[in-house]
Amino acid sequence: MSSAEMELENRLAEMRRLFDQSFAAEGQVEAAAKEQMIAIKAGGEDFAVRLRDVSGLAVSKGKILPVPSRVAELLGITGIRGMVVPVFSLAALLASPPAATPPRWLMFCGGKQAPIALAFDDVEGHFAAASTDIYQGDTERGYVTETARDGVRLRSVLAVARIVDYITQRKPSGS
Repeated sequence: MSSAEMELENRLAEMRRLFDQSFAAEGQVEAAAKEQMIAIKAGGEDFAVRLRDVSGLAVSKGKILPVPSRVAELLGITGIRGMVVPVFSLAALLASPPAATPPRWLMFCGGKQAPIALAFDDVEGHFAAASTDIYQGDTERGYVTETARDGVRLRSVLAVARIVDYITQRKPSGS
């Protein structure tokens, strides 16, 4: 094989490597573009919550201490990581009928400045939604502006930041 042929072979090999590498990079971009979601049930309805909006999940285990309040959605307080955190009923905030049993799960959110817990019925799993599986749209509920496909099921995506803003900026009725 002549040096010109060797040079051509080397250039072809390099082009093959770059070509293959471009597909690997495309797969990494596609994987990174997926939104990590938690599938939950609250008030008898299916919802999704972006994992980035949640600072933690815990089973309630009945450790919610009721406190007197004019805020109907406030279930009480609980302790987590050395902090006292108010617990709100997610179903009540969504104007859904209350469940027959107390909420089993707590979702912690609101950050360190205003930590809160949202109580809900069940965690149904985790899924990753591609951008093509998330649909924008206005809904009648101010806490839901998107829908995400979880396999074959559609779930309303909760805007956790809006819920937290509502809770932290709200004045109790009668005050």
